[in-house]
Amino acid sequence: QVFPLQNGLLYVAASCAGSGYMFWMSTWGTKYEEWFNEADAEELRTFFGLVVPIASILAAPITGYFIDKLGIPFFSMVTTTACIGMAVTENKHSLTGQLIFITSFSAYISTAGNVFMSWPLYFMPPPLFGTSSGFIYFCMSVLGVTYGKARSYLVAGSVGDTDITALLTIALLCGLVNSFLLITRGVPRLQSS
Repeated sequence: QVFPLQNGLLYVAASCAGSGYMFWMSTWGTKYEEWFNEADAEELRTFFGLVVPIASILAAPITGYFIDKLGIPFFSMVTTTACIGMAVTENKHSLTGQLIFITSFSAYISTAGNVFMSWPLYFMPPPLFGTSSGFIYFCMSVLGVTYGKARSYLVAGSVGDTDITALLTIALLCGLVNSFLLITRGVPRLQSS
């Protein structure tokens, strides 16, 4: 059985979050140069350079372990909470705000992959496991390219902070609804076994 509501919410949330943070990654270097003095910009670059790789390398296997122990409802809330942190702080022109954004981004990328890879086990028939996992990343890429191109044709200029915040906000709202469904209704595959 396919669960269209939960899958739809996950695909929209993942696509918007992924596009939002990819757009952010394409602008953060110049943005920090514009927003901050050289010392603060360098602190943010150094923090990003240290925290993001360490989170990706160390936290991903740890979150994989805990997703098995604590379950997918808890970890869908972790990615949603990270989206909240990113959406709230993305456009903050403060050192603290950007440190929180980078930390939230690190939490998202170190947990989202495990959620995306575990998701089909509960919400898709086994033969669709690979298709489902790949489709999440496909949707993310298509939305990012389509949104970026459409925006450049409709509105002069490139994707900006408002766009990034809007994408992250859509992601967090879909994530909140999905998390609420998981917590109140449970995980379907676990109930049927």
